Amino acid sequence: IFFRLHGIGVFDDTAGPRGCCCGWGLGAAVVAGALALVAFMRAQSKEDPPAPPVEKPKPEPRDFTAEELSKFKGENGSPVYLSLKNIVYEVSPSFYGPGMGYNVFAGVDCTIPLGRSDISTNGANEDWSILTPSELETASSWEAKFQSKYDVVGTFIPPYKK
Repeated sequence: IFFRLHGIGVFDDTAGPRGCCCGWGLGAAVVAGALALVAFMRAQSKEDPPAPPVEKPKPEPRDFTAEELSKFKGENGSPVYLSLKNIVYEVSPSFYGPGMGYNVFAGVDCTIPLGRSDISTNGANEDWSILTPSELETASSWEAKFQSKYDVVGTFIPPYKK
């Protein structure tokens, strides 16, 4: 009897004295080897589960003065913080860190600039009650984005509130 599996004899008519001593042909040996390899690989994957992601500890929320907040611009390994509507967020260095497009907002309360869609520090750390309803709505849309994306690390104590 002669069966073929993908062109390899599963049972070989040369079994016996001229073939494999157990009566199986080369094809059966290949299939058995492949099954053993699959079993080995499954065992290896069960032994080495992927390491869980390491979460960095969240800082305790605290109050920040303008001077204290200005130290968190992503320089020298520091995190990047900014304030919006007096809430301080830890933001992404890839957007707000040194040399990035929004880095002017790092280390300041940027409610007025964001409310006015102004990528500068004009109005930073100033009383944002002067914003028009439309500008305040724009700032609030930024606030919703920050709340959904970034961790709150504190409260900004503006210089005009002292």
